[in-house]
Amino acid sequence: MLDATVQQAAADNQQQVVIQISRMAGLGPREPATPAEWQAFVVAAMTRGRIECNAYLTEIMKLEEHRRTVNSQLGLFGAATAGILGLSGAASQAIAITAIAFGLAQGTVDNITTGLLYSLGAEPVSALITNLRAAYIQGLNQSSWQDRASAFATIYGYLELCTPVVLREKIKTAVTVATPAATDASPLGAPHVTLIPSARTPIVVPPAPPRQPLTDPRERGVTSAMIRDIQQTLCVAVDGDAGGLPGSKTSNTRRAIREFQSALGSGDPDTANDLLTSSRLSQAADLARDASGSVTTCKARGLETAFELGAFGMGDAAAQRRQVLLYQGQINKKLPADKQITLDGNLTTLHAAVGALRNDGRTSIDHAFFVELFK
Repeated sequence: MLDATVQQAAADNQQQVVIQISRMAGLGPREPATPAEWQAFVVAAMTRGRIECNAYLTEIMKLEEHRRTVNSQLGLFGAATAGILGLSGAASQAIAITAIAFGLAQGTVDNITTGLLYSLGAEPVSALITNLRAAYIQGLNQSSWQDRASAFATIYGYLELCTPVVLREKIKTAVTVATPAATDASPLGAPHVTLIPSARTPIVVPPAPPRQPLTDPRERGVTSAMIRDIQQTLCVAVDGDAGGLPGSKTSNTRRAIREFQSALGSGDPDTANDLLTSSRLSQAADLARDASGSVTTCKARGLETAFELGAFGMGDAAAQRRQVLLYQGQINKKLPADKQITLDGNLTTLHAAVGALRNDGRTSIDHAFFVELFK
């Protein structure tokens, strides 16, 4: 039965965890307010869960090395995760070292005849958890983080993949495909029954559902083909994957979008709008299309960076020439007299002048160079 006092404590604990995970997600000490923020919250909680799960696997490895019995409880996720799950004092009691009877190797049941093992060991358990996590993430979609309830349900489902109860069940499922067989009889006439292992009993894994990429709700409808066109336009590697959510500091594509926007006067590369649905991006891609509808490469257009696309590639030939002349003139002000260039409005000449000014082997213009050039 539900106890009001216990539930109140669990709710208070969960509220504190919301604040802490929100901080980890970069949202500050407040509850997420939009599906996009709840998505960031879920990602942060999953990251923390992986850390705690790895700590649990480290304890398993110690058991494997020392072959000793442990009587103390092993808390899988600690107080923080107990709060995430909305529990009060239940997680640490439910999770303890579990004797696992069988081993897994490369998708087959192996070493089944070796008998009961006290521990499966950290490495195969870690491999199993990795596969379970990957399958779980593939099944996520926008409904997985619409609000607190859906976000916590998503987090709970992810965290429980590291619990002995779930792991034991998954291993048991694998074992059920092994085939019993009678071997030679004992001296007393009774046959031995064993399980045929390894390659003859492969684990049948159902095909994974189509991958649902983690996306920002504002970018619904953006396809890989559209991202490839954007990447081709922005002078970055073309793979059809944005490489992260808006604001990502590790995605080359997001960084390029911000560089492009900064050249148009829309902030700096750390804060500018980097949504794939930007109307300016669509305009840039359309301007770069040839007669067949394909996006012309940056190299073919004489551009080297996304910043240059914003600075020189958003108008007609006359507008581009005016902008190039402006930059050429500014560079000449900083070059010694014997290295100054002819002001011809040509991108090739401009890049050569940039190389002479930079002295680092690069000839391209980005936001940082622009700031130094015009300060």
